[in-house]
Amino acid sequence: MDNAGRVLTRPQLTEAVWGTPDDGSRNILEAYIARVRHRLRDVGADERLVRTVRGIGLVFDMLDPGPRQLR
Repeated sequence: MDNAGRVLTRPQLTEAVWGTPDDGSRNILEAYIARVRHRLRDVGADERLVRTVRGIGLVFDMLDPGPRQLR
């Protein structure tokens, strides 16, 4: 995890994943992020590991966010 703990902008993520600059198709990236969070929940991990930093981008937090609350 080379970029764990580092905030990446949406254009940086789009470039890294698809090899093309962000063309404004924000929904595609958001859909994949939602899938990742869903899969994290499915395996019992905390979906907060992928955190949105408002106005900047996303960060993958490797730090344990603490005990998970039961809903």
